[in-house]
Amino acid sequence: MGLALDKSEGGGTLGSMKSITNPAPQILRVVGYGLLVFAGIDLLFQLLGNPFGGALQAFRFSSGLVDRTPVPLLALGVLLAFPRVMPLPIERTVMRLLSFVPHTPVTSPPTHTCHFPPHTPVTSPYTH
Repeated sequence: MGLALDKSEGGGTLGSMKSITNPAPQILRVVGYGLLVFAGIDLLFQLLGNPFGGALQAFRFSSGLVDRTPVPLLALGVLLAFPRVMPLPIERTVMRLLSFVPHTPVTSPPTHTCHFPPHTPVTSPYTH
């Protein structure tokens, strides 16, 4: 958020400060919601095609879902990257529902190493 100088009658003096808002987060939120709507419509049309009619249709349906996964993920990423200061009630509800989705945290690789017992030579009764 920046400040603008009022250049009226003062010739550039700092008379009154007006805030300049950046429209990019609002535009990106609209794009995110648009992508979610398009993904929902696409899923609806995919479900209307009788995806469970046979093995081939089920395979095509599941592969179609996998192919279309990046669009809603990108939309959610955009919406979560630019949250509203005061979210709408539907946004609060969706975020509360998403908070119950289990996730596995990304952890660093284990720092311990596997220690085997010290090597002891095997003696054979056949060697002298």
